[in-house]
Amino acid sequence: MKKLALIIATASLLAACNSVPKSHPQETPTVSVNSKAELFSAANRKKNFGQVKISSKINVETDRTVPRLNGTIYIEEGQKIWVNVSAAFINVARALITNQGVKAYESINKEFVDEDFSYLNKLLSTNFINYQSFQDLLLGRTFIDVNAREFSVAETSQGYIFSSTKPNKISADGKTFEYTAKLVYNKNFELNSVEINEKNYGESVFIQYGNRMETSAGSLPKNVKIITKGKKPVEISLENTKFDFAKMNAPFSVPQNYKKKEIR
Repeated sequence: MKKLALIIATASLLAACNSVPKSHPQETPTVSVNSKAELFSAANRKKNFGQVKISSKINVETDRTVPRLNGTIYIEEGQKIWVNVSAAFINVARALITNQGVKAYESINKEFVDEDFSYLNKLLSTNFINYQSFQDLLLGRTFIDVNAREFSVAETSQGYIFSSTKPNKISADGKTFEYTAKLVYNKNFELNSVEINEKNYGESVFIQYGNRMETSAGSLPKNVKIITKGKKPVEISLENTKFDFAKMNAPFSVPQNYKKKEIR
């Protein structure tokens, strides 16, 4: 079952794919909570930011040799995510994610994709992939619905752990997939890690956020590690080297003579 590995691998590759106002490190105030409802509210909080540009160095470990990549991601909050990925100063791929779906092309095989999120959810046997979940995953925020009906919460000396109380069942192509999730936060409710496991097919995804810095867009991770386990294990490491909060042009058009890739 290739579904679960594709969820985060796709999102992370898209993600990987001037001055810095208010981006200097500063102390983050400790969050005070007095009830269970406030715990879930704190885990799901999101700070408005307008726009942010992230420059990244990307390392991919898989069964194939992948060169060191450089990525630029530009996000206009709630509107679009633009990604450009290059290797040795050569453009490798570009993507544009909006509320309507995902458009992307890669220059090696001269192929492009143009799909909406309902198609991707059916393909990946999930029900949570949309524009907002992409945006939140890239920014180190809670990107799945964490609520008191489906999650328990435990306090530790380092922070809080939210765990699924029952699997999220999804049926597709005559198969049933059962997902559970565990999310770990520090005392300030900054997301440290997410682990998603699929019960029936033995695949898992682990995402770790580290070395955060406080910016005008809130707390952003400088290091992201994504590990998928299954038939084709993949480890992706992102080193976010620069955050910029000025608006920029984000051009996207599929070059002529590229053919549409049929995703199966």
